[in-house]
Amino acid sequence: GIHLSTTNGLLDTTPSSLPQGVTISSLADAYESNRIFVNDHLSRAFVADRDAFSSLAAAAAEDGILIHAAAGTRIDTPIVIHHDSVATSGLVQPRILVVADKGASLSLVERFGHAEGSSVFENRIAEMIVADGASIDHVLIYERSQQSTFVNGLHVYQEGSSHYATNTITLGGGMVRNNLHFLPDGEECETHLNGLYIARGSMHVDNHTFVDHAKPNCESNELFKGIIADSATGVFNGKILVRQ
Repeated sequence: GIHLSTTNGLLDTTPSSLPQGVTISSLADAYESNRIFVNDHLSRAFVADRDAFSSLAAAAAEDGILIHAAAGTRIDTPIVIHHDSVATSGLVQPRILVVADKGASLSLVERFGHAEGSSVFENRIAEMIVADGASIDHVLIYERSQQSTFVNGLHVYQEGSSHYATNTITLGGGMVRNNLHFLPDGEECETHLNGLYIARGSMHVDNHTFVDHAKPNCESNELFKGIIADSATGVFNGKILVRQ
């Protein structure tokens, strides 16, 4: 795949060689080169009054990551982001924007690996824009130490005949909350939500999902499973809104 690494949620380096039609850069660089594109897509998937943590992250983020697949681009190998380097304490608020234009297809894997001795609070906002006939497959694996706190605000906006699938896997952390929001805003959309969590010790894992079926003739599927041991706790709260 195409492998990237981050420090406190920001890219360490930008890959020198990418498939044609693929852009990976900082949000600041993208804004300098094409601010109309960034303005059109940033916060498009995000409904501020539904998620206070994401509102905080959006307000505080000074930069972020942009991944863009141009219309018709189909990436055969996954884009893998290793979020391995993080501050040892304090508050980090990363931001990522992923855009798949009309007919584009990409796979994204995010891994939050073990950071020894880290007591950081990561409050991140991720926005995914899936245009007409486009497809995004997304996997997130969280494996930080039990001194870490993670709030994962994921916001997905889908246009007609698009496909989005996510697998949210929580294997570490002291307190983890996955706030997952989906807006299929065109007919014939497919939305797939899968999750796995394994909680040990004194961990607490929250999974909160919200699917807003704004248009008819769409399909969503949801499957979350968890294993809870010791004195750990887990919460699953799934909501589906079917508009009139």
